[in-house]
Amino acid sequence: LEAWWYDNLRNRLPIPQPKGYWTSVEPPADPENELGHYGVLMEYLGDDMMSVGVGQSVNALQNEQVASTVGKLHSAFWNSAELQAAPQTLTRDEIVMMLLSLMGNAEIGAKYADTTIRELGGDKIADYLVTAIKTMEDWNFKGVTDNKVLCSWDFRTDNIAWRKIHPKLDDYECIILDHQLWTAESSPGFDLATYFCFSCSVEVMEERVTHGLKVYYDTLVANGAKGYTWENLNADFDNGIWHAGSVCCFAGNMLANCQGQVDASPEGSDAQKEALTMQTNLTLLFSNFVKQFIKLVEVRQPFNPMFKVPGHTA
Repeated sequence: LEAWWYDNLRNRLPIPQPKGYWTSVEPPADPENELGHYGVLMEYLGDDMMSVGVGQSVNALQNEQVASTVGKLHSAFWNSAELQAAPQTLTRDEIVMMLLSLMGNAEIGAKYADTTIRELGGDKIADYLVTAIKTMEDWNFKGVTDNKVLCSWDFRTDNIAWRKIHPKLDDYECIILDHQLWTAESSPGFDLATYFCFSCSVEVMEERVTHGLKVYYDTLVANGAKGYTWENLNADFDNGIWHAGSVCCFAGNMLANCQGQVDASPEGSDAQKEALTMQTNLTLLFSNFVKQFIKLVEVRQPFNPMFKVPGHTA
């Protein structure tokens, strides 16, 4: 998919991107069980490139630049029948199955929501997220409105860089990277919800979301998206928040794998120590992500999603 992006989409998008110099794809011998191989040679963005690492937070200017860039990206292929029909793009169903596999399965993801997220966020958030995970095939990547955009389900700041555009001025532009997994069948709210959940600290979440959504919407409309109201965007965004919460629940499977390595390694061995260190680091990282997700829910109160939760109303 990334090779196809640079070969077929890069020059059609009104956003800054690295130049693509070479791509190659080797299809899998066994498509049912193998992914195959691909290579992309792209432009180096410079020693003065900036990034926001995993667990860090965007500043106000970076947030504005991301929102504007995503607005331009989404408007470029707004409801594009061409991309939705392209065999190279992942379908919504394929992306949902990939999410579930990264969780281990729905039961493993739901268990993390039912324990860790219940402990940190309370019963209502946990009940909604458990239901979201267990019914993911019914609602994920669908919008409250039926608008579709070119979307990465993994849009976080470690897939974004800022390239310096003037050698003597402190002036940067936002570059979206890592186009390995994307679909043309997603609601506009999902990229945005994932970005805010994983890229903004609890302390600045409300301001970043409030301003970022406005910048995104103004950019989207200015670049030609038709018939999409501010109310439409807010409904789609709130629905997408439960996708971001579902991604937080990858932690259950990842931590279980770490525990498996701990148990399988000789007591006191380097392998066991490395697995324990990884387990500790992942626990801390995902705990912070969960707190950001909970804050996003508190800011938005998105309790009217496309799925219904037994025992709760909006």
